[in-house]
Amino acid sequence: MERAKQEVERLGSELVGCRQQLEAVQKDVSQWQAKAMSLAEQLASAQHQLHLTR
Repeated sequence: MERAKQEVERLGSELVGCRQQLEAVQKDVSQWQAKAMSLAEQLASAQHQLHLTR
């Protein structure tokens, strides 16, 4: 019984850690997606300007 209780506590702690890592990674993904969108917009604008000067 005590061993099962310890296993539950260990797995609960591990789950908390995994959730924290997931949240951090999801935040990073959101930031990289925003950066990629910004760069795509800048590229489109530069391509448009290039087209106008030809």
